[in-house]
Amino acid sequence: MKLRKVFFAAVVLLPAVAVAQGVEQGSTTDGFVIIETASSQPAASDAQKLSLRKIYEANTAGKSNFKSAAININAQQTGLVVCQFSGENQFFPVDMQGKEPSPIALEGWKFPLPIPASAQVVAARGDKVSILEPLNQMKVVGSMPHVMQAGDLMLPALSPDGKFICTRPKVDCLQFFDAKTAQPIGIPIQQTGRVLKMQFTADSKYLCSCADDKPDHFNAQNPRPIPKINTDDDGLRVWDPRIGELVVGPFGSGIDFRNFGSIATYEPIQQRVVTVKNSEFDVDALSSTVHIHSIKDRKHSLARIKIPAHSIRVHWLGTDHLVIDGGRKQNRETRRYTGSYDSRPMFIVNLKGEKPSVVNLAADTVGEAAVSADGEYVAATVKHSGGAKTTCWRVDQPEPLWDAPGFVEGIADDGWLLVGKRGYVREIRSLNDGSVVWERNGVLQSQVKRNNLWLFTAEGFEVWQAE
Repeated sequence: MKLRKVFFAAVVLLPAVAVAQGVEQGSTTDGFVIIETASSQPAASDAQKLSLRKIYEANTAGKSNFKSAAININAQQTGLVVCQFSGENQFFPVDMQGKEPSPIALEGWKFPLPIPASAQVVAARGDKVSILEPLNQMKVVGSMPHVMQAGDLMLPALSPDGKFICTRPKVDCLQFFDAKTAQPIGIPIQQTGRVLKMQFTADSKYLCSCADDKPDHFNAQNPRPIPKINTDDDGLRVWDPRIGELVVGPFGSGIDFRNFGSIATYEPIQQRVVTVKNSEFDVDALSSTVHIHSIKDRKHSLARIKIPAHSIRVHWLGTDHLVIDGGRKQNRETRRYTGSYDSRPMFIVNLKGEKPSVVNLAADTVGEAAVSADGEYVAATVKHSGGAKTTCWRVDQPEPLWDAPGFVEGIADDGWLLVGKRGYVREIRSLNDGSVVWERNGVLQSQVKRNNLWLFTAEGFEVWQAE
């Protein structure tokens, strides 16, 4: 059977199962147009049998503007916060079995975050953050001290299971709270300097934090802006949020808090965590050292891997590989770190064997890499002379499997890749061969959440489930 590519009209979604039903070229069914592609296209893969079912739809036309908004969907997909730069922040409760919601204005509240597994929100006013119930006339459940801005911007950390919140009650303190009641767990925990980063691990077992431990960088009464360098004194600490106590640390490898978006990339099976120490300012020799630590065994630097570039973000790919978003070629006129890079190489590290090996997969990328849940694939938006392309690799194979126009949006848990294209177009592609199995026009923003596809359009938003 020849492969047929599916195109869609306006805002209508065609499940790829229609392809398997053998609709003839040029025919229409319920407004969907089926166009047969050339016979040189690859044979149909498992991904091309993908079926999508709409499980939720909300009409928000005239109520929300998703085009330039920051959209935050909680981990359980029960609520989302829309931060509109030209209007009030909004909260949408999402009940997949319930009625269509109306946006609830979060008037006067800043930096709202949806609390996972609930219809609650945590948001800031002044030097406090509060747990809010938007469905109960914006009831304030409780407030927690939190220094949001002190020469930096520090959001509270929420555990993915929705049970814990960690705040910075003073610039040099941490404190844990119950995310349902805002009651403190333990007492404020004094740090050795300004708290720079804090985030929960994906399994919610731990909170990882780093503080500026260098005394001459920090003055609690008059905190200076975040220092421009990192030092060997700055380390990662791992905390147990259930009791508010230190588990292990500091890991003494250093944390590059200037640009390291994920300060503690966590691998839950063996409970390992990654930290990075970037080199100083010599633009001709940018490098970094990636350190792997064991939380479970309380061991520092199980492995040290040298990377011939700064390491900006690190992703675990299964248990045996790391994917590293890097940075090269600083400002050659000043020969100083400027906070930006001329190129963004991507590396894969193989941890099998006695000594880790490093392979440069791409010379210049845009944004972050995406990795598959099974640890088999990595995809990234790679710069080419003619623009940017989505490129996909299989682990242990340095040559790309395929590339195609567009930018990477995310990989679903069951292994399909969402790609964005110019003109508000989204595609789903097979990770194995890159073939298009679904396409949609008119999409302002989109997100992949586990096996669900969230689409935001001028009319509203929809949730589609892969089956």
